[in-house]
Amino acid sequence: MRHVTTVVLGLLVAGSLLLAARLWAPDRAVQAPLVGAYRYPIAGTVAGLSTADLAQPWRMIVHFGAARSAVLADPGDPRYSAIWSDALRVLPDLSPPGGATTLKGAQACAALTQKAPVSLELALGERLSWSTWASVWGLGGTSSASAGASPAIDRLLIVPAASGQPAPAAIGATVCRYAGVDAAEYSVRPSAAMRTLASDLAALRTQPLDYEVGPLAPVAGLGLRPGIDVPVPGFARGSVVVKPEAIDASGMVAALFPPAASVRRTPVGPDGLQNYSDGLAELHLGGDGTLQFAVGAPPAVDTEGPGQALQTVADFVDQAGGWPPTGLLFDLAAIPEPGSFSLHGGEGANVGYRITFTERWHGLPLLAEPAPIAAQVGAPGVLGYTRAVVVAQQEQAPQAFLPASRALADLAAAWPPAASASDKVVVDVFPAYVPSADGKLWVPVWGVELQDGSIVALSASSGATVDVLRPSGS
Repeated sequence: MRHVTTVVLGLLVAGSLLLAARLWAPDRAVQAPLVGAYRYPIAGTVAGLSTADLAQPWRMIVHFGAARSAVLADPGDPRYSAIWSDALRVLPDLSPPGGATTLKGAQACAALTQKAPVSLELALGERLSWSTWASVWGLGGTSSASAGASPAIDRLLIVPAASGQPAPAAIGATVCRYAGVDAAEYSVRPSAAMRTLASDLAALRTQPLDYEVGPLAPVAGLGLRPGIDVPVPGFARGSVVVKPEAIDASGMVAALFPPAASVRRTPVGPDGLQNYSDGLAELHLGGDGTLQFAVGAPPAVDTEGPGQALQTVADFVDQAGGWPPTGLLFDLAAIPEPGSFSLHGGEGANVGYRITFTERWHGLPLLAEPAPIAAQVGAPGVLGYTRAVVVAQQEQAPQAFLPASRALADLAAAWPPAASASDKVVVDVFPAYVPSADGKLWVPVWGVELQDGSIVALSASSGATVDVLRPSGS
């Protein structure tokens, strides 16, 4: 999912330059990040996204027993927004109990989707502790300090009780929490919100959704999470023609630097690179539409937690560029305090979070390295910001995807050494895009998430390995 190394190295280099630059301005206090008085929205972007908007599921699978399963993946579809809003209202009641997840539990949960009249599977895209999810979804009552004792979750299955319960006005649910290939099942109390979710899901039974899915066939040489669903045969997507977004340098400078700052600008180089600095912060604007910004503030132990960090980034991007309409949380990882460590599964201190975001086209995520938007958030605020957003222009003629089982068979036969140091266990398979070598297209791929958290991109047409993305353990 990302050239994290590239982004991090870029931010580290920029940060070292900024700290050096402070030597020629020792009498100035370190500026607070994002002190520009001007709000600069890039054309075509949106503002005002909540942390729950940014941390939406990558896709939601609606199961109608053994008869049908279909996917809601496009936030532009009002039904996606409606079901996600329903889910947000029931999530506070889904706090999971402790205990281990097991393969047997995952098998039982997969059977539930075939037996229950309707159920909703939230594919969250990455594995975070429940307390972290609760924090970024704005559920309240959690903090990063409790994350170590909170179970890790990368998907949830919500199975509302049948409407024939004795109290039909408020029905409960069976819930499955997944962590990789394993799952654990538990029950939650009845609620009116759950009844609304059940009713809205049932109303979709005969409606065409984004795409239909069915069970993934076994693949020799690979372990599979029970219950993986993939698009049915005939699923097709075309490559998407894209172009870099156009950034107005004066607007971005006004958004990122204080009004009274003395901002120095170096001459534009032959590659179009523009550099700006006020001695405490530096902005680099590439001729290819990329942006890199860093603030030379010293790190401090973070006390705010992931939810506040994500809100800080949401506000920052609102002011300095705006969000792609399909912005989506890609990765959220704590940055350990230098020299800190943890024992027995506890958490060491951290100095903030590294948060990345991606884009979608008609519901399919872009698996890009570097990520379209990345931010480093510390106790003072946003200390690093990179941006490489592109704008979709048109989709080329759709081409059918190679069946997922065939693509996975090729992966099993030619396992890339960088894919995983662990067993060959697949947690999820989903359609996605990756950038072409020249950056002018998004090319359809199968995204394959492995048990260790890494993701392999396989060509949708040939099954060949395109790239290995996201580091192990994310």
